[in-house]
Amino acid sequence: MSLSFSLVISAQEKCGTDELHKRAMENPEYSRNYLGVLKASQNLHKNPRKSINTPIIVPVIVHVIHEGEAYGVGAHLTEAFVEETIANLTENFAGVFSDLSDANTQISFCIAGLSPTGVAIDGIRYYDWGNLGLGDIDGVYGNHLSMYSALSYASFNYCNIYVVPWSGNPLGFAYTPPAPFGVWVRTSAFGFTSSTSFGLNKTLVHEMGHYLGLYHIFGNNGSCVSVADEDNCLQQGDYVCDTPPTVVNWSCNNPTCPELNPLLDNYMDYYADPCCTRFTPGQADRMHGMLDYRPSLIIDGSVCDVENDCPWDLNGDEIVGVADLNLFLSGYGSSGVGVDELMTFLLHYGTNCADGEIIKYPPRKTTTKKIFYQNEN
Repeated sequence: MSLSFSLVISAQEKCGTDELHKRAMENPEYSRNYLGVLKASQNLHKNPRKSINTPIIVPVIVHVIHEGEAYGVGAHLTEAFVEETIANLTENFAGVFSDLSDANTQISFCIAGLSPTGVAIDGIRYYDWGNLGLGDIDGVYGNHLSMYSALSYASFNYCNIYVVPWSGNPLGFAYTPPAPFGVWVRTSAFGFTSSTSFGLNKTLVHEMGHYLGLYHIFGNNGSCVSVADEDNCLQQGDYVCDTPPTVVNWSCNNPTCPELNPLLDNYMDYYADPCCTRFTPGQADRMHGMLDYRPSLIIDGSVCDVENDCPWDLNGDEIVGVADLNLFLSGYGSSGVGVDELMTFLLHYGTNCADGEIIKYPPRKTTTKKIFYQNEN
């Protein structure tokens, strides 16, 4: 599928998905695919799937865009920060931050470490924007498909996440199934960047909801009166029956239409991050059902990054030995490599990575030289 269009978003929009979808619908192929999925998905609640609650693992490729900063400075995020952010994404989908017992969607995420054929790959990838030749970084929203074409990796098999330091709104945007284009998040809204507003990683959670087939719970965002008249949850609003009709809410403490009794803790509205704690069971069912329209997405955990159980094997020979010690000492005294790290390394010296045991070498054989003295008598 090839899309090409320009995008402009209002200054108050948190999410750019609706405007993006509106423009993409002008493309006949996109429109045809979307309407086919929409029609089929309206039957999800009528015909529950037996596999709805089967746990799945969505593999992600994270593309980190920076502007030449040093590693760990500004938009040049560390791998540890990215890993923490994806772990938090899983916690949100598991309902960790909700007091309700039915908030676990049975969907988790991992940073990919293997290709579809089992070859090791980098699940976190770094790019200096100045080397990409993609124009003004603040024009990413309107030019994101050029970035997709240049950077995406196996986008039908993995969810590609693009973290870019553009300024202004939107905070993020994504494509719903079956489009393979992935998820975009502004760097300042990715991970833990503040304790208020939009700094608690909920933008990534919200956009991942779109990627897995959810819409905003405020649907087409009519008036309080028109929304109250909605009476078919399968064909109106967000097509989920346990999210009450509502208009957009900018505050969970001061909802726009309180008489509608809207959800004030849901990830798919517009209130600030501290308010967002859960998806509903109906939303979880919809996300699992919509996986039918991402049939090539690898969700069995087979391509997840494998944790390194033998980090001190620096030369990869499965033994922590002399060669590793020499490599370690070559960095001794540099940033982060000091006495504590040396002592930790020495505790693992001699480890056989295959079984985690310290190799016990047999005692060194010694020989006793017998000296015979001639009896002079």
